[in-house]
Amino acid sequence: MREVFADTHYLLALLVPNDEAHQAALSAVRNLDAHCVTTAWVLTEVADAMADPDNRDECARFILALRRNPRFAIVPPTAE
Repeated sequence: MREVFADTHYLLALLVPNDEAHQAALSAVRNLDAHCVTTAWVLTEVADAMADPDNRDECARFILALRRNPRFAIVPPTAE
């Protein structure tokens, strides 16, 4: 199976319904036949963008769902 990189823009578009790219991101994820890869740093950027107290629980659930998804890999930070 091929791998695609999930960047901050894509993940925020999935998470935020009024994002201008939301519908395109939903369509992409529904039709995606690939393994997604992102980094802990990208997830840090997503969490930062969603840091408003009204968004924190939803963001935490979203990141937890990504961690539990077998078709989604999160590359941890390293010293390199």
